[in-house]
Amino acid sequence: MNGGLDEVWSNCKHDVAMQREFLHSIGIFLFVFSQIWMANQVAYPQFGLERNVQEKKETDSADQFDLDSCDSVDESEELSQSEDSGPKVKGLNGPKFGKATTVSWESGFRLKAVGKCTNIVLMITIPMDWPEQKVTILEERDRISSNISKIDRQTHKNGGLRQMVVRFRELEPNKTAEAALVVKVTRNEILPPDPQSIPKLSIPPAGKIPKAYKIYLEKSPNIESHNAVFKKLYAEITKGIDSDWAKIEAIYSYVRENIGYNDANKATIGNGALETLRLKKGDCKEMTAVFIAICRAGKIPARTVWIPGHCYVEFYMIDDDGIGYWFPCQVSGTYAFGGIPEMGPVLQKGDNFTFPELRGEQFRIVGQQITGQNEGGSSGAPKCEFFENQL
Repeated sequence: MNGGLDEVWSNCKHDVAMQREFLHSIGIFLFVFSQIWMANQVAYPQFGLERNVQEKKETDSADQFDLDSCDSVDESEELSQSEDSGPKVKGLNGPKFGKATTVSWESGFRLKAVGKCTNIVLMITIPMDWPEQKVTILEERDRISSNISKIDRQTHKNGGLRQMVVRFRELEPNKTAEAALVVKVTRNEILPPDPQSIPKLSIPPAGKIPKAYKIYLEKSPNIESHNAVFKKLYAEITKGIDSDWAKIEAIYSYVRENIGYNDANKATIGNGALETLRLKKGDCKEMTAVFIAICRAGKIPARTVWIPGHCYVEFYMIDDDGIGYWFPCQVSGTYAFGGIPEMGPVLQKGDNFTFPELRGEQFRIVGQQITGQNEGGSSGAPKCEFFENQL
């Protein structure tokens, strides 16, 4: 009997010893793996190409470079009406929809590695569904001469834009990669509300603004709405005006009359709302920044709408039944308040976006982005061409 127990005890001790040896081996493997991974992080600096940015930046851990990339609701959600009759907005007092146009729109990139590139992520803004716009995917194609990991489409957490996101593990020197997405975009003209609806519209009190829209009361890159200058200006512009619609139209008229359109002087491009107000001139981005800053200072939700080569504004109001509506206005260009004749594909709504892949940097206009790691510092940065075209 004792002999049997001794044998069992001996076997147990043997099993424990084997388990300890196994765990020890696993520990050594994990340690070696972590050292190799850390070494690779030092060997391959980070790179990132950002649209409309040319300034080189430095980080503590690696070389960072930025180059000018190029000059350049859920997917396929069904609308309640056919293309012929146009979509409908919930409620009776909002904007109306007029004629529709349909185009094919292509977005994509071409990339060539100089030094070896790894952990590459490319993000290309693509049209998405909005009340005035329906998007259907026609074709997705890629030609990547390396080990691609994933191509997908994702909507930003703010809900204001959709991107084609391409990820692949590595691209050897002189190898190329490209991908493109072709969609059909049906865009409706937005008409102003009926005149009898305007008296029923008001600026929403804080408790009536949906949580998702509260971001449109906050400051954004180049929209310094928290500055006291804009709060004072809002009070001066709207003094003595009873109608909330008329208050917003007065802000619109003020910006158009006091900020001159200037697209030729590139020295002003990229100025914030404060500097634009001081200079009294700017392009469409800068003029819309001033309008949005004044609106937000007056507790009116407002946001940037980006279409190819241009931007305009939407502001938010509610009717007597508490139903909310976004109304467009074009601060630069043809006079358009409450409705807009623009028919270009909507690429983005909103003006404060961050992405984990881009180190939390804030963007007003997102465009296209690329990030990853490369050998050879900035001299080994890949050559990237983004494109967006109407076919």
